[in-house]
This record gives sequence, structure tokens and C-alpha cells, in this order.
Amino acid sequence: MAPGWAATSSWAPGPLQVRGSVHLTMPLSAWLGAARSPGEVAGFGPLTAETGRDLAGHIARSPGTRWCLTLTDAAGHAIGHACARKPPPPVSDTAGIAAWLARLKPGPIEAGTCTHAREVPGYRIPDSLHHIVKIRQQTCCNPICARPAQACDDDHTRPHDQEGRTCECGIAPACRTCHRTKQAPGWHLEQPSPGVLVWRPPHGRRYTVGPAVYPT
Repeated sequence: MAPGWAATSSWAPGPLQVRGSVHLTMPLSAWLGAARSPGEVAGFGPLTAETGRDLAGHIARSPGTRWCLTLTDAAGHAIGHACARKPPPPVSDTAGIAAWLARLKPGPIEAGTCTHAREVPGYRIPDSLHHIVKIRQQTCCNPICARPAQACDDDHTRPHDQEGRTCECGIAPACRTCHRTKQAPGWHLEQPSPGVLVWRPPHGRRYTVGPAVYPT
């Protein structure tokens, strides 16, 4: 028996503790309780709206939690993004939630013809670009790989020393295996527009992958 414990003491489970890094994505309407659209935990998979709200509540208790808002188009592709400086009030505080959302200033996520607004001249990828690229694509950019983007390398689609751009149109998440694969003889990878990647293995066929589709 450990010191400090009495033989007659009873044990009851305490509150759930969420440790490590949990990347939860869910529709705003589901978080607010206005819809039952499913959410998703990176590396785990989909979860119900009810489970997502419960998990969000547990995560919110951590002072290190980062809250972000992603705007999507009709197809579910990310087109705008903002991160909050302060956590939101409880979802029951509708006026507070509305004010919190109003303070967010979403910036556009590049698509189509890139404006190179976030491009930097060097090889090193800044945190702001790293974050946006992994919001745009939630998994490895290889169409047959589902490794979460958070566990992937930030890969220059075209090598930086071969005029590859450190920009939204030149970076994509690639797991270490796929990163090495695309560097093998006979393999080719290009990114004709931000988030659209075309793989060409040695046999010559083309495989295209687009940006992530978020639940709506």
C-alpha cells in the first residue's frame, strides 16, 4: 500500500485528461450544437458531433490550446483561415461567441493562380506558411497515403536549389517515405496550382490530388 492511502478510502475516476497533441477539426455549426455534422481527429478518423463537442470541451481546459477558424467554399476546400489570440467563451454564451468570431481576421488561402503573398526567399519555411499548407491539405500529398499532414515533412515540390519556391504553390506535406519516393529516379511531382499536385511514377501515368475536403 502506498504511503498516504487509507485502507478504507474509495476511488473514483477524475476528469478526463487530454495530453500530447490532439488536432480536432469540426464544423462551427456542430460545435455550437446547431448541426450534427461529423468532425475529425487527425490520425484517428471521423467522430460524431456529440463526441467532437465533448472532446473540444476537454481540450479547452488546456491553457496551451490553439483555436483556429477555417472558411471553406461550397466544395469544402479551405479558402480562408484565422487563429485566435484568446480562447472562446463557453458555447452557451452566444453573444460572447459572436463577438469572439467577429474579432477574427481570416486571410485568404491561395488557389488557382498564386499571388505569392506568403512567399519567402530562403529555403526555411516560416511557421505561418507551415500552418497554412497543413490546413490546406490534412494528409500527405501522395494520393495513396493517408498519413496526417501534422506528421509529414514540409516538402518543396520542386527542390529549392532547382528554383523551387518557398510558397503556398511550392510546398506540400509529404510523409518521409513519400518524400524520399518522389526523389527516386523516374519519379516526377509538380504543383501546377496551390494544393493541386500531379504525381508521375516511372511507368508514366499521372495521378492528381487536390486540397483537403472539410466536413460541412
